[in-house]
Amino acid sequence: MEADVMIKKIAYYVLQLKAFTVFGRRVHAHGNFKVGNSKNVTIGNHCGINEGVYILGHSRTSIGNRVVLSARVMLIDSGLDLSASSRPHLDGRIIIEDDVWVGAGAVILDGVHVGRGAVVGAGAVITRDVAPGDIVAGVPARRIGSRADRGRPVVIAGGAPAAAALSRLGDAT
Repeated sequence: MEADVMIKKIAYYVLQLKAFTVFGRRVHAHGNFKVGNSKNVTIGNHCGINEGVYILGHSRTSIGNRVVLSARVMLIDSGLDLSASSRPHLDGRIIIEDDVWVGAGAVILDGVHVGRGAVVGAGAVITRDVAPGDIVAGVPARRIGSRADRGRPVVIAGGAPAAAALSRLGDAT
């Protein structure tokens, strides 16, 4: 039992060392992650990166302070122009401002700016800018609420308040 604890502690410190080596500062790494080109990625203070996060780093990616990238988040700052026959690469900077939470499995694509305090729902695909404080979800992502709306129900697809939708899901099981 004691050996298991020691191995977990060593693995934790190895991840912290990897994060420091990649980003040049202390980042809370809670699982293995990958960065394609760390020279094109900047990250702020007190950020958390979880298991399976992938940051391409082909163009420029800027991550603010106190940002959480949940499990399997992908930041893809490059793609192909499908309208051209030669399929040239398109690059666009990704900017994630301070105090943003990106839910598990979300994908943020090139040219997107996520405003301060925004929340990106799990599995969302972000193809355009997210305003400060907005809560977005879906594929493609759309605004479902605002952090300023706290205390009022967040409206989800179909117009039903979240609590009512969740209760209907419970009836289906």
